[in-house]
Amino acid sequence: MRPHRLELQAFGAFPGRVELDLDALGQNGLLLLCGDTGGGKTTLLDALGFALYGVVPGERAKARDELRSHHAAPGDSTWVRLEFSVRGRRWRVTRSPEQLRPAKRGSGTTKEQPSARLEERVDDRWEPVAQRLDEVGLEVGRLVGMDAAQFFQVVLLPQGRFAAFLQADHKERERLLTQLFQVDRYRSAERWLADRAAEAAGRLDDAVRALSDVAARVAQQADAPRPDDLEADPGWARRLAEAAAGAREAEDARVAALAVARTAAEAELAAAADLARRQEERRTAEEQLSALEQEAPALAPVAAQLEAAERAVPVAVAAASARLRAQEHAAAREVLSAARAALAAAGGAGADDADARALRATSAAARTELGRLELLRDVQQRAAEAEAAAATAVQEAAAAADAARAAEESLAALDLARQDAERRRATARAAAEALPARRSALEAVEEQVARRAEAAAAEERAAALAVQRDEARAEAARLADVARELRNERYEAMAAELAAKLVDDDECPVCGSLDHPAPAEVRADHVTLEQEQEADRARAAADARAAELAAAVAAATERAAVLRGPATDEHADLDGLRREVAALEQSAADLAPAERALTELEGRATALREQALTSRLRGEEAARAADAAGAAAAQDRARLARSLGEDDDLEGRLAAVAALAERAEDAAAAADAVAAAARAAQEAATTAADLATAAGFEDAGAAEAAARDAAWRAHARTRLDAHRERLAAVRARLADADLAVALDPPAAVDAAREALQEAAQAHETALAEARLAAERARRLAELLPVWEQAAAALPPLRQEAAERKGLAELAAGRGANRLSMPLSTFVLAARLEEVAAAASVRLARMTDGRYSLVHTDTSRDRRSRAGLGLQVEDAWTGRLRDTATLSGGETFMTALSLALGLADVVTAEAGGQTIDALFVDEGFGSLDATTLDTVMDVLDELRSGGRLVGLVSHVADLRLRIPTQVLVDKGSTGSRVRTTLTAA
Repeated sequence: MRPHRLELQAFGAFPGRVELDLDALGQNGLLLLCGDTGGGKTTLLDALGFALYGVVPGERAKARDELRSHHAAPGDSTWVRLEFSVRGRRWRVTRSPEQLRPAKRGSGTTKEQPSARLEERVDDRWEPVAQRLDEVGLEVGRLVGMDAAQFFQVVLLPQGRFAAFLQADHKERERLLTQLFQVDRYRSAERWLADRAAEAAGRLDDAVRALSDVAARVAQQADAPRPDDLEADPGWARRLAEAAAGAREAEDARVAALAVARTAAEAELAAAADLARRQEERRTAEEQLSALEQEAPALAPVAAQLEAAERAVPVAVAAASARLRAQEHAAAREVLSAARAALAAAGGAGADDADARALRATSAAARTELGRLELLRDVQQRAAEAEAAAATAVQEAAAAADAARAAEESLAALDLARQDAERRRATARAAAEALPARRSALEAVEEQVARRAEAAAAEERAAALAVQRDEARAEAARLADVARELRNERYEAMAAELAAKLVDDDECPVCGSLDHPAPAEVRADHVTLEQEQEADRARAAADARAAELAAAVAAATERAAVLRGPATDEHADLDGLRREVAALEQSAADLAPAERALTELEGRATALREQALTSRLRGEEAARAADAAGAAAAQDRARLARSLGEDDDLEGRLAAVAALAERAEDAAAAADAVAAAARAAQEAATTAADLATAAGFEDAGAAEAAARDAAWRAHARTRLDAHRERLAAVRARLADADLAVALDPPAAVDAAREALQEAAQAHETALAEARLAAERARRLAELLPVWEQAAAALPPLRQEAAERKGLAELAAGRGANRLSMPLSTFVLAARLEEVAAAASVRLARMTDGRYSLVHTDTSRDRRSRAGLGLQVEDAWTGRLRDTATLSGGETFMTALSLALGLADVVTAEAGGQTIDALFVDEGFGSLDATTLDTVMDVLDELRSGGRLVGLVSHVADLRLRIPTQVLVDKGSTGSRVRTTLTAA
């Protein structure tokens, strides 16, 4: 992965937009990020990490809500964009954090959710690949081949994180290594073995519980105690089952004998009960026959009345129908009389004696006249509508003439306003054409005045900075002398310490000589390593301060020269120009309103012309329509006069003729109804007389006297039929052989029932006891194979559970595991051993072969877990040292070597992913000049093959060694970035 371009806006310490062309800055391989403390050097690396993964490294990740610059303008959004390449393909990722922005409507702010976008460069254009946070994260992780934790240990080495990993305890180191190396499969193996062991133990427990459950069921069924050791007596259940089978056979024999006695008692009870039933039925039948024979004489008159009533039924029905038809004939005659009276009142002739045919002729003549009059009604309505249309057309013609006159008057007034608008447009157009030239002249004069004022301020700043630069250089020279003197004094003190340990005939640890002719003397003013390092840091800080001030003086001087520019004697009337430009702007601003007004006036004039023409045409058309409607109305009125004569009440004549036709039709219908009713009455009277004679009655009146209603007839018939049926049934029953029994003596049913109860009780008791014995024998027979199977399953399950438990404890670091190290930790320890070997190569070079990193299985704290320990082997003493005993500079070199070794191993672990960039944040200030040279030589080798190595540091020597620099300047309104290329 190679970064090419980093852009950010309103991010961290930078309120504005920052662009870093990493291709141009990385041409020499080494890049230094330097500047004021707290200016935002680390923020640039945070932006790179945030663009890729949406998080920033180290402790700053906890303040992700503070990623937006506090100095940014409210309208400027916060975002970061990074262009990078992987395997020859160019990518661009853009991210923005959660932030508040001004609301689009009203006042206040609204929360904007985080966003991300990944694009690929295809044929000179950016094609979108992913636009969701999770999708962009997955794609970036796939492209780079590392997650955020791996990236911050391999590519971007954050500030203060080296020593944290070096001095971490087992738990913290294991957590980080687990993020960097894939050990999920080994932890899965641990969990898998633990699960298999738990499953085997569970199966064993289930088998023990199953055997115990079976034993409890066997003991319960056999009503016997269960043995204490279930596995010691395997034949216990079989003995109980065989005993239960013998008891079942004995109970079955007793039940069979009692069943025979019960069957005999049941037969005796059945015979006694049957005799008692027949005796009771015989007695009841004799009593019923006597009662029925006594009831027969009282039913003879009822039978005679029923026979006469049934013969009179059809005669009574015919007589009632004849009376109804006579009543209908009388009612029809009354209706006919009323209809003839109504017809005479309506003007009908011959109404009193006219028959139905004459009445219908009168109705037909009236209907013909009614049709003629209906046609005249249409003529009358059409004449009225034509007269109304003529009046409306006259009004429309007058209104159209008025509208045409009004439109012409408005058009004349509008022409004056259009001329005024044309004059406004011409004036504004001339001002707009002259405005650009006068505005350019004004801007030139204002820029000249502003540049001269800024140049004066820059010259004053350059002078002040020059004084500070000279003072800083003097201070740097003084501190350099102090540091040199302290170093010499310390070297002398070190020689004196060695001399104090020299003994005759013992080798000198420096030269190996056995003679010590002039050992150095110990001085009282001993200088410590901390004092020497403090002096070096003070000197380096002074050098950096002097270099920064020199650069600032040069920049301010150059800025002043550029701003002042060549000398000129041009003087312009600035206030006059401003007034002239303001006047032209005001006049030119009226151009658009004047053009809009003119366009509007022309449109209105066109509309008024069209309105006047339309009104004239509409008036002429309305006048023609009025003339045509008046002529049509006069023609219809003349036709009405010819048809009606002097009587012009058309509606009255229509009503009278319609009433005459309706009355004539009503009278004809009434005449037809009278004739039909007379015929029906005569026919009904003849039918009733004929039916009475046929039924044996003198006349219809006699038949009606003998008639009875249907309910009486039904009741009498049912009464007679029921008596006959009961009498026949009783006689048939007494003749049946089943009732041919004597009534004395009565059957002995109670004695037989008591004997059966005793036999049945004895049999039921035996059956219950036999069922219990059979159920016990059956259940014990069913439980026997279950018991034997459960007992046989225990031994192999015990062996399997023991084997799996041993394997699981071994993988989990318990039991037979002498290292007490889980499998995943053992794998991480192997990876850490590789890291220590890779780190030792660089650490030996940085320390002139003195130190190397060694992996150890022991822990600093015996109470904690082991396996991921690191120690330093000191070649000077040949002993291992705890990393906590290293000095500050030694700790930085060891931690840097460890980080680089970790980067090598993680890169290999990621599948050979090529990493073409490395960024190291701070830590170089703890090194002396010689060690710094050695460390820089090692870092120089990292840029081989085109790798970009970026360093963040305050050390002044690095600014002299690394020509390509990104300088961060901080201020009260935020920080800004500038790049420079200085001489090495």
